[in-house]
Amino acid sequence: MLTDFLEKWFGNQLYEMGEPSFSQLAKDKENKHVRLLVVPTSTPSIALRIAELESAEPSLTCSTLDGLGGYDPGGLDQRETYTLKKQNMTALLEALESFDAWQGGFPPKRETIYTDGTRVVLEMAQKSFFHVVSLQTCELLPSTEALIQEFFSLAPEFDGYCLGCKSPWSR
Repeated sequence: MLTDFLEKWFGNQLYEMGEPSFSQLAKDKENKHVRLLVVPTSTPSIALRIAELESAEPSLTCSTLDGLGGYDPGGLDQRETYTLKKQNMTALLEALESFDAWQGGFPPKRETIYTDGTRVVLEMAQKSFFHVVSLQTCELLPSTEALIQEFFSLAPEFDGYCLGCKSPWSR
């Protein structure tokens, strides 16, 4: 469960990116949607959103801000949208399935709120179901790190990206 503080904090990041509300996307009776938000301490935030996850050609939208991560979201720096091929998503779908993500998986280890460091938020929406998991990078299990890398590998500019790195477009 997200605290009001965290909900506002993430909401500000997503608002600046022009990202849709996943509580609204949960009303879509036909499709699954998933989003990964990475909010570093002081480097630009990143969101990777896959719409219509189970369609023949889902779309991937990658957005970065130009601000200072958790200190100041800044504004939209870059947004790219790609059409994905289902065969290129096998590893991501398997990783999501192994976490039982659609049934409310990914329990946080503890309810501690850290005041510094990179935070990772995974959101899922499907047929009136909306789930959010927020973890500090120090809480990530190897399997969660692997899932994050599967997200990054779907977009050319993010392949090989690491948590806490600068925006891939600024390399």
